[in-house]
Amino acid sequence: MFCLNNIPGFFALRHVMENHIISKCGIEHMFLRIIHCIIMAFMWTTFIGMSFSRKHYGFPSRQNKENTIFLKNWIVTFVSLLTATWKMFHFVSRVMGLEIWRELMNKHIRKATEHDRYAIALCIADGFEKDFSALSKDNRKIASAIATGLQIDKFYVAETEGKIMATMAISDSYGRAARVDKPSMRKYLGFLKGLIASTVLKEEFEGQLDFSTGIGYIEFVTVRKEYRRKGIAMLLLKESMELSGYQEFILDVTDINTTAIQCYLQFGFKEIKRIPEKHAKQKGFHAKIYMFYSTKNQYIVPII
Repeated sequence: MFCLNNIPGFFALRHVMENHIISKCGIEHMFLRIIHCIIMAFMWTTFIGMSFSRKHYGFPSRQNKENTIFLKNWIVTFVSLLTATWKMFHFVSRVMGLEIWRELMNKHIRKATEHDRYAIALCIADGFEKDFSALSKDNRKIASAIATGLQIDKFYVAETEGKIMATMAISDSYGRAARVDKPSMRKYLGFLKGLIASTVLKEEFEGQLDFSTGIGYIEFVTVRKEYRRKGIAMLLLKESMELSGYQEFILDVTDINTTAIQCYLQFGFKEIKRIPEKHAKQKGFHAKIYMFYSTKNQYIVPII
């Protein structure tokens, strides 16, 4: 019986898709294109075969032996063509599945260590480059300014070959993942900008969380530029949430960050609240969206 799941590699691709590691749309589009090619091959070979047989053998006359021989040969050729197409499909799916898993196996998700401090800070500076640009356009300065304030025990990283590709933090109402280190801000950003950064970032970094202690708050989700659009954010979210021990999670995202919103919705997060931004023109977005996710079968959506 025909079943795509029996194709080596397709099962791997399906597992990757189900776990939101890569875009479902991309894989589905690939298979639809292959199926489309098979259908087009069938239509064109049928058209050519019928045209050729009418011209040379008077098709569909049943009285002509040569016509019968031609039809048999044409059927054999067409079946061979389908078989070759199927084998190519089989091979491509297998190779793609193996390549995807080879790439994923090179990515390691783990809790951060003190050794990762600057790399995490650089990743955050890179990911929130637009937000930090008013303070400095040099991501290394931003990274140095915020590095000492990071609470490393709350961070998780995705690495490959010893390089940090992405990071995120999971905090709770007992404490946030970062604090403002004023001396460090002044040292790397200058007295005036350091003072501004300390004031502006204090609420963003250290603001009190007003929900239950059993809920994990996801923050600082960011991927380095060169590693984006490879499914790393999804993989990092999935693995970090499992490692954290929490069963319920909340995060917030600005309404203009449509890529992140789609990523979270695809993962299973649901919007629970939207708070309009008072200084929309200055900050560049109109509202902050709060999203909720639970691994429990039955849960109560928290009030924010």
